[in-house]
Amino acid sequence: MIIKNHKKLEELCISSELSKLLFSFEFHTIEFKCLYFQKSSTFLISHSNQDCAYMFALDDNGKFNGKLPSEFYYSIRGTLLDQTGSHNITQLWESLDYSISLLRQKDVEIAGTNDIIEHLGNTKTDDKSYDELGNLPYFKTWRRNSERTHVSGDNLRKTERLFGSKVREKCYQENISSVWSNVPTEKSLEFLK
Repeated sequence: MIIKNHKKLEELCISSELSKLLFSFEFHTIEFKCLYFQKSSTFLISHSNQDCAYMFALDDNGKFNGKLPSEFYYSIRGTLLDQTGSHNITQLWESLDYSISLLRQKDVEIAGTNDIIEHLGNTKTDDKSYDELGNLPYFKTWRRNSERTHVSGDNLRKTERLFGSKVREKCYQENISSVWSNVPTEKSLEFLK
């Protein structure tokens, strides 16, 4: 998957002097809230119909893994039917990308700490194939692994979703795991720094 207009978000962050943007977009009948975090190039998307959210990081070219946790997928599945009668998630990402292309400074809201914590809490998932630690949505701290143990692929994927690909790569190279919690802590928003 790719967000072609991701550079527009960078420009909006710079022109508004904000490191995070909160905006809305509509896909069929569902209104989505989208938080974009400039430092990590991450998105946090939730919708008004359900208490579920999805988080993903972009690489430098705007590419991302479009795999959704099952709760989020099933909450929007009915809107994903294409002309052939198949469920196609690509149209959601195309709608987001198009909405970004139209986004102006006046469409952007300021995202407060409580907004972010609430949306992060909605990323909880029981889908173990998506996130082994899905019931722990809040970042807690870092742990350096011993030489005998290595940071897991699941942990690296979760780290990347919140902190971006550069932090993921550093964790891989230095054998550092992120530790997660089911309640927010003062470090839960460390990825914004």
